[in-house]
Amino acid sequence: MAVGANAEGKCEILGLATGESEAFGGKSILDRFLIRLTADDHKGLRAAATKVLYTSQQRCRVHWMRNVLGRVGKTHRAAVAALVKTVFVQETQEAARQQERRVADNLRERFASVTDLMDTSQEDVLADMSFPKQHWRRDPPGQSP
Repeated sequence: MAVGANAEGKCEILGLATGESEAFGGKSILDRFLIRLTADDHKGLRAAATKVLYTSQQRCRVHWMRNVLGRVGKTHRAAVAALVKTVFVQETQEAARQQERRVADNLRERFASVTDLMDTSQEDVLADMSFPKQHWRRDPPGQSP
């Protein structure tokens, strides 16, 4: 399913297709319907966004946060989540990048696998902040577009 934001910031279904996998093998629904892409960290979708659409991929923050917290023991999850969430409340993409660096540096010694993920996914997880601010979607926790 291809989902995009309209000029008012509301999510709309752009297209729907079925296939055997998310792997990229050439032209697909993505080249017909998408300009920007929000997804989990799927290699095929990333390749399609780059090769077909010449654009960035916004990584799904809900799934990204699950990936982060899956690298932390249960007793530390609330503290790590609170620290990481400070990245996403920044007013600009540059401020978010700087905060992400501070958070990663703070966690680096104790949670190396978390900071490895943060180091490799910063651009994807903050991609939406390069759009005009009125297009930033901020749903209450537990709700999705």
